Amino acid sequence: MIKKLGAFTAVWPLLIAFAFIAMLEYLIGWRNIWIAWRRVPAALAVLTVFLLVLSYGCRAARLQWYFKKIMVGRFLDALRLTLVHNFLNNLIPLRGGEASFPYLLRRDFGIPIVTAIATLM
Repeated sequence: MIKKLGAFTAVWPLLIAFAFIAMLEYLIGWRNIWIAWRRVPAALAVLTVFLLVLSYGCRAARLQWYFKKIMVGRFLDALRLTLVHNFLNNLIPLRGGEASFPYLLRRDFGIPIVTAIATLM
């Protein structure tokens, strides 16, 4: 049972991505998306992606700095937590994804739930 759950856990992000891609094709159409993207100057697109990556990096660095003793040398883990938390914020309605942050801190770093909630606030 646990092995089946593990396999499903590895596949569900791919299923969500596929559903999202199919939904975009159905609702908008990839041709229309590419036409819109061709109007965006390349420099602006590169700058936007750079700033997005920098923003996530800063969030992960801030989290790592806040829990210096626990997260030392674990920047990529902090970045993963930040990305998953942001993904769930966008996926779960009414900002319900915020509840994932304390859970992820407890699961990935062993931080007590009360401390994790205080960190979120």
